[in-house]
Amino acid sequence: MKTAYIIDSTASLPEAYQDHPDVYQVYLSIHYANGNSLRDTTDPEALQRFYEDLPKEEEIPTTSQPQPQQFYDIMDDLVAEGYEAVYGFFLSADLSGTYQTAYSVMHEYDDRLRVHVIDSKSISLAIEALLDHTIRLQEAGASEAEILDHLEKMVDQTALLCCFEDLSYLVKGGRAGNASALIGKILNIFPVLEVHSKVEVFAKVRSRKRVYATIVDEIEKRIQDYPDGVERLIVLDALNPEGVAALEQAFTAAYPHIKVEKTYLTPVIGIHAGRDAYGVIAVPNLPRRYQAN
Repeated sequence: MKTAYIIDSTASLPEAYQDHPDVYQVYLSIHYANGNSLRDTTDPEALQRFYEDLPKEEEIPTTSQPQPQQFYDIMDDLVAEGYEAVYGFFLSADLSGTYQTAYSVMHEYDDRLRVHVIDSKSISLAIEALLDHTIRLQEAGASEAEILDHLEKMVDQTALLCCFEDLSYLVKGGRAGNASALIGKILNIFPVLEVHSKVEVFAKVRSRKRVYATIVDEIEKRIQDYPDGVERLIVLDALNPEGVAALEQAFTAAYPHIKVEKTYLTPVIGIHAGRDAYGVIAVPNLPRRYQAN
């Protein structure tokens, strides 16, 4: 079955998938007080500049989801190109309207394509991992039912713990969940946050070293519950070399058989995370029968 995939720009899509003929992207944007706009990007130089300049902004920029026309254009192309099925993978529905827009538009094509729209309940490469597993499972001959069952479990199991050192960005952007209670109330507290649907406070500690230890300990506990083991460990970065290095070293030592990946949070996520955010994603493995020998 000829299958296409749609994913949003916050997924930090690597080059291999950016160039994949069956993978299509929709783009979120950020908007500055001076009227300028920036389309979400994974370009390293643009990301470096974005995070260096972010603390200088007098007003925190706003973000916007993809316009519905982006989805209509892609879906029309898929029909014209003879695709029979499409999977969509998107930023958590509790953090953005992107999923709902995708769901509404894509299901208008139910009479022409088999449509599957997945709420990642997460951000960044946790979204890309869903795409990656779907493509690999299809190549291995998995059925549609097997793929959808695996994706449901994967969304539930994928763990993301992080620290946003300046919570004001998250609160002003309206994505704070229970983290908003920390603002202005507790000094010298570093919140360890969990992203699963919403952004919620997982723990409150009093030093960066305790942040690192808490993230490492909890991720290791989550991994123990993965029935088929852990496949990927990804360190997230919003220009915090100290935090990134500490987590990279800790996970490399704990899981020497896994190459720890690193990725910048894209600008749309960075607007809410703020500069100096960092964290880790743990991605569960494919079902054992589909793992490479």
